[in-house]
Amino acid sequence: ALTNYINTSHGSPHRGAHKLSIKATDAYDKAREKVRAFIGAKSASECVFTRNSTESLNLIAYGYLMKHMEAGDKMVTAITAHHSAILPLQMVAEKKGAILEYLYCDEHGDIPESELEKID
Repeated sequence: ALTNYINTSHGSPHRGAHKLSIKATDAYDKAREKVRAFIGAKSASECVFTRNSTESLNLIAYGYLMKHMEAGDKMVTAITAHHSAILPLQMVAEKKGAILEYLYCDEHGDIPESELEKID
């Protein structure tokens, strides 16, 4: 589908009246509707497409967490999480006075039950 789009429909969705833009808009909107149905969202507008997971995590951290976290609130993540996932949480914790705790893994890379029991 991506190769077909690049070769036949490479227009900017929601950005113009050119036939390729219209075709791209139609494909984009259909994809958003498929995602909406798959995840059970009420509206396709609840489905946000980003370029990658790092951008998505940053949107959550800076768009949602910065608004809703308060001093003393706790966030928990695995110490093995990718730096791009940990860094936004560290920034939110620092700016909001929230607490960031890490779950440690065993020699197999699994988070043992004892680590989960530490969460209060």
